[in-house]
Amino acid sequence: MEINFTKRKIESLPTPKTGRALYHDSKTLGLVLTVQPSGEKSFAWYRKVRRYPTWKKLGRFPDLTVELARGKAGGMNCG
Repeated sequence: MEINFTKRKIESLPTPKTGRALYHDSKTLGLVLTVQPSGEKSFAWYRKVRRYPTWKKLGRFPDLTVELARGKAGGMNCG
């Protein structure tokens, strides 16, 4: 699901009972948020690199803010 990441929006996301929920940021290509059944929320960068899916963990929310996560993901998009 694609949403505009804001602190308030991320805090209001439901915790899945099983598995993990995955959300894509509508403003920054490749920035995703995973929500675990434990309630842990983490930012990651996900893109296909040379046709292979590539994941890089960026940090946990709220320790890593939305703005910093966007900056890290944007930097990874540039190379």
